[in-house]
Amino acid sequence: MAATLAMRAWSSFRDIIRFRVSRAGCCRHGAAAGRAVREASMSEPITLYSTEIDANPFPAYRRLRDEFPCYWSESAGIWFLSRYADVAGAAVDWETYSSLGGNLIDEIPGRSGGTLGTTDPPRHDRLRRLANHAFARKNLAEIIDHAEAVARRAAGECAGQVSLDFVRSFSSRVTVDTILHMLGLPQRDPAEIRSKVVLSISTDKQTKGRSAKMNEAFAEISDFLRDAVAQRRREPSDDLITKLAEAEIDGDALSEREIVLTTSMFVVAGVESLSSFMSIFALNLAQMQDVQDAVRRRPELMKQAIEESLRFNTSAQRFKRVLTRDVQLHGQVMRK
Repeated sequence: MAATLAMRAWSSFRDIIRFRVSRAGCCRHGAAAGRAVREASMSEPITLYSTEIDANPFPAYRRLRDEFPCYWSESAGIWFLSRYADVAGAAVDWETYSSLGGNLIDEIPGRSGGTLGTTDPPRHDRLRRLANHAFARKNLAEIIDHAEAVARRAAGECAGQVSLDFVRSFSSRVTVDTILHMLGLPQRDPAEIRSKVVLSISTDKQTKGRSAKMNEAFAEISDFLRDAVAQRRREPSDDLITKLAEAEIDGDALSEREIVLTTSMFVVAGVESLSSFMSIFALNLAQMQDVQDAVRRRPELMKQAIEESLRFNTSAQRFKRVLTRDVQLHGQVMRK
């Protein structure tokens, strides 16, 4: 669904000839990692809490893949896996690389074990079934049509500008409006919502952890959604929060905490991840004129361009897993 919304949104923007992209707030870079204890000491090829790495992590990734495919970071206290086969294998081996400890390097307090990204089977499978049941009862075509209409309006306002802040003028506007509409929530200032969401999942690079303001930002989002869930229970509507509250399979239904955390995941993923992906996609097209020209000439290449951008420099990076057993890999022993 995210790719479809991005494709529809960008299709509305492709006629703008000249633009400059702001990357502020777009990047959450890194490699898959698992917590463990130190087995080897080596120079730091990557510094996790670094603005330079955030801006351009790919030289560090290349060094990790080439020289340190299983690397213990002394400063971060985690193992980095950087080769495709290792990361792909860890992503599906939940019995060894568990999501129960959360999937953010610096996890949000109280979130682990309550969302699709922070659970393992069978709990994960149960949450997915109930969420899919809610989505199946929601008119997804209407959501896509709404996103396209919002994108066309935003693109129309951007047309003719020599330069612009793509995040503020387009991607955050489209994603915030679409997510709030999908959940049946009142529209609010996109810049304010995006700022709150980004703060809620950020890490303080000085303290190398989460600050009180960051935790307060997520708590504010959760409180807002908790109130919305309570209201939908009293007054059902044709929106996703209502569908989640009503979702039931063989007598099993989501708890209030699960609904609040699931909707918060939609808000965070929709506002931050999708907005960042769209902005990075725009940056790629701005920097790769030949690709931009090809997509303009042949709009049917849009889907392929989106998928390739996701592979090339996706905004969704640095996901964490927690080891449940000792693992030997590339001559290193990662201990649980």
